[in-house]
Amino acid sequence: MTFTAMTVSTWVTLLASLSGVITLLYFLRLRRRQVEVPFSPLWRQVLLESQSNSLFRMLKRFISWLIQLIFLSLVLTALADPVFSGDTEISHSSEKDPESKHTLLLMDTSASMQAMMRGTTRFSIAQTKALEAINQRIPNEVFMLATAGRDVTTETGWTDNNESLKQVVRSLQTSDSTSNPVSWMQYARNATRGLPNARVVLITDQEFPPIDDDIARSIHLEVIQIDAREPAKHQNNVAIVDFIIRSHLGNSLKYAIYYKLKNTSPQTVTVDAYLHVDASGTARNHSDFISLPPVGTPARHTLAPGEEKTIERVSVDLSGVRAALVLDVQDIEDVLQVDNVAFSVIPERKTVQVALVGPRQMFVEAALKARNHVNVVHVPLQQWTNADGFDLVVFNGVTPNQAPQGNSIWLNTDSELPIPVNGTIPGGPLIVPSSQSQHPAMKYVRFIDLEPSRLLRVKAGRDDTVLARTKRGSRPAIVAHSDESARWLVVAFDPVESEWVAHYSFSVFFVNAINWFFEEESRLSRTLTLARPWNIQLHWPHRETVEITTPSGEEFTALVDDGGRIAFSGMEAGFYEIRASEVESNSLKTVAATMANAAESTLRAEGQYAPYVPRTPPEIRLDQVPKIFGAPAWQVLLLLALILTVIEWLTYNRRWTI
Repeated sequence: MTFTAMTVSTWVTLLASLSGVITLLYFLRLRRRQVEVPFSPLWRQVLLESQSNSLFRMLKRFISWLIQLIFLSLVLTALADPVFSGDTEISHSSEKDPESKHTLLLMDTSASMQAMMRGTTRFSIAQTKALEAINQRIPNEVFMLATAGRDVTTETGWTDNNESLKQVVRSLQTSDSTSNPVSWMQYARNATRGLPNARVVLITDQEFPPIDDDIARSIHLEVIQIDAREPAKHQNNVAIVDFIIRSHLGNSLKYAIYYKLKNTSPQTVTVDAYLHVDASGTARNHSDFISLPPVGTPARHTLAPGEEKTIERVSVDLSGVRAALVLDVQDIEDVLQVDNVAFSVIPERKTVQVALVGPRQMFVEAALKARNHVNVVHVPLQQWTNADGFDLVVFNGVTPNQAPQGNSIWLNTDSELPIPVNGTIPGGPLIVPSSQSQHPAMKYVRFIDLEPSRLLRVKAGRDDTVLARTKRGSRPAIVAHSDESARWLVVAFDPVESEWVAHYSFSVFFVNAINWFFEEESRLSRTLTLARPWNIQLHWPHRETVEITTPSGEEFTALVDDGGRIAFSGMEAGFYEIRASEVESNSLKTVAATMANAAESTLRAEGQYAPYVPRTPPEIRLDQVPKIFGAPAWQVLLLLALILTVIEWLTYNRRWTI
């Protein structure tokens, strides 16, 4: 026989303790009442009869004591819930220890779960499926609930409380991030490692590359699939997979817009692209921009089935700091809306104040003014004092008394500033090393038949970068330097004598140089994708934490590592504001985030997995449970205890046991 509700030692301890209390009560002597009688000799005979019956009375008290012990034994045994196991000895068995079962319920909250399906979202259907799975939980099974988008979040611990699990399921929401099954499987493996009878139940639309069969088997993966092989209309979708706004290279007052569209539906669609701009810098998400009027007329595009198209719009007038591109899809019912909007930070156009020190040089002035947000002021060397009021100083063949604090370009300057120069050497054909062809100052700069007759013999330091050199001899021709205090460029030959000024790359070089000095490329703030963790570089010194406000208005504190990068990745599309933690600081950085993932927008289920099967309760043979008249043992024991109580009450009233 096996006890399931308490251990044998507990049963014995309770029986012994309570039996001792009952026995002690029976040893207490009854206090006799004093009764006044008129003539005591009349009662002597009665007292003599009482003494002769004392042995019989003691026997009656023993029967009463024995009945109470039997009553106690029956009640305690009933509470222990006995089950006949076939063994001759009494033992204790816990239903949850050796045969307990663990189920990790993993719910897909990626962006594709927002797709509409039969008048509701896939995620709403997934919540219903999760509630059904919880209702099918068997008594010796515990659940743990987690949500899975790009990252995995634990929502509950291991629990057998169905109501708390259901409450959490009903409160869950989707994210705008994409699926990441690799991280899901790593999490599932760690969460179930070493647990008995563990399995993973994934509720998903399977919009991700197939999971490896060996990994699925190792974690006992079972899948509840949403939208399994649904009609094609449930896959109709048009998505923005890239969006960026940058400054127009030739006009500081205008911008160039680039975006990429993808049609995942099996039919040709027409799309109107609206551009919304926020001048106040307060709009954060889709609903904020929809309330703003669009800029100009929408651009109409036609996309063939499965087509991906890149669109470029140049010379666009924008007045604001934040922008959103919103699609209006014609011809089909677009089932997924989150990828119909993309966000971008509009780069700030800074007017750069440049001092051209030395003889007036029209070629250099023209190259500097290739972008009309540059204001050039000519300053003779004898009038030059310092760089106050200027963002960039260009020394054209002259040497100041000391190097300026800030950005500078040195053209054919024979001096010890900013790096040592030791005379001149013969020139020759120049090349841009392949390792430096992508340097911000050398993009699109190609030297064709550029052969200066002489070069300054410059000595590049350890922290300097050689951007151009001679084809033979590898003598430095253009050297760059960057540190926390300043950046500078040295051109070790005469642009006029070498006829570089007549080549297109001369103007491109100066345009690139200004971009590099003032980090206009970084100010493009390319839209971050929610498909991957972020790598946001901050240029604020000595920060350990920053405050982040999400598109929905939630606030978080994020750590900043030694390299100035923040440990944070958003999960919703829109604008994120990053501020220094110190109250007195005004540092602010705004970044835009968009789903921007063609795979997530395709809405096509992939892979085959074992389907979810509810567990069956542990089997108990009927012959193991003793029954009398169809009732379990504990109920029969309580009935017997009740019968003994009635007998005790009747005998007491009949004064048979006292």
